[in-house]
Amino acid sequence: MDLKFTQTGKFLIAAGSHRDEASEVFNPVLYISIVGDKGWATRYPMDGRYPKDEEAAAAALHYGIQIITRQIKTVKQPGL
Repeated sequence: MDLKFTQTGKFLIAAGSHRDEASEVFNPVLYISIVGDKGWATRYPMDGRYPKDEEAAAAALHYGIQIITRQIKTVKQPGL
């Protein structure tokens, strides 16, 4: 699993990709945490299969930004 971290306001987003050894595609991985929340992070399950790890990570980051900007209403907000 390869994760990249970015801070957006009070949120810390870890977005990246994961690939099983036998697989040729990458799955997006997303964690969101509140800055200063003693290391607790919420994992957000994601669907998707991407040919490159950068594409999977970009999809995860995009989804994370949509969650914290409340563009997606059906997903629990971090820290709530």
